[in-house]
Amino acid sequence: MAETRIYTPSSAEEIRDDFLTDFRLEARKYATDDDVDRACLPGSDVHILATAMGNLGLLQYSNISTNDANADVLLASGKKLDEKREALGLPEVQASPSTGILTVTLPVSSVANFNNTEFTLPNGKRGKVDGVQSVVGLATPFNTAQVNVVTIDTGEDTNLAAGQKVKFISPPSNVSIEATVSVNGPLRGGTDAEDDEHKRDRILNRLRTVPAGGNWGFLIEKALNASAALQYAFVYPALGGP
Repeated sequence: MAETRIYTPSSAEEIRDDFLTDFRLEARKYATDDDVDRACLPGSDVHILATAMGNLGLLQYSNISTNDANADVLLASGKKLDEKREALGLPEVQASPSTGILTVTLPVSSVANFNNTEFTLPNGKRGKVDGVQSVVGLATPFNTAQVNVVTIDTGEDTNLAAGQKVKFISPPSNVSIEATVSVNGPLRGGTDAEDDEHKRDRILNRLRTVPAGGNWGFLIEKALNASAALQYAFVYPALGGP
C-alpha cells in the first residue's frame, strides 16, 4: 500500500491561485467570463483577499505537515523523537568515556603506585588511571611500563590515537609527568550523546520485536542501550538460544 501523506502546498501563491480558481468557477454561475476575470486581476479586492488567505494558509499547512512528520518514527527528530523513546520506557543513552593504555616512563626496576591518578588530554579534558595499579620500570624499551586508563570526561574528543601525549596532574614521585598513548591500547570508545539515528534504531527494535525473555530483540535492546558507540547490534542463532 502506498504511503499516505498530507497534502502540503509548495507556496502561498499556490493557495492563492487555488482560491481564485474556485472563485471563478462559482462566480461564472452568476456573471459573464469577462466580469469574473476582471474581478480577479492583481490589485482587485478578490485578489488581495486571496493573497492574504494564501499567506495565512501556508503557515497552517506547515504546522500540519510538521506534526504529520513527527507522528512517524521514521521522520520524527529531536524532542518529538525523544517523546516517543520516553513513551516506550527506553532509557536515555549518555555520552561515554574512552578507555585505553598509557605508556609511562620511570627508572629501571623502580615501582610506581597509581591510585586513580589523573591526567589531562591535549584538549584539556581529563582522564585517570583505572583504579589502583602498581607497575615496575622495565629496562627496555626506554624505561617504561603500561597502565590502564579511562577518561573522566566523555565524548568523541576523548579518543586519542597511539603516540599522542598526555600529562599527569600529580604523578608518583618517580614517574615522568608526560605519558604516551600506547600502540597496544589507543584511547577508544568515547562517544557523544546518542544521535537521532541511534535513538530511532532502539525505538524501531522495541516496536518490531517486543523485547522480552532474552529473545533477539531483548539482546539488541540491551546492547544499544549500553552505548551510543554501537552503530547497531546483530544477533545470530545458536544452540540454546540467540
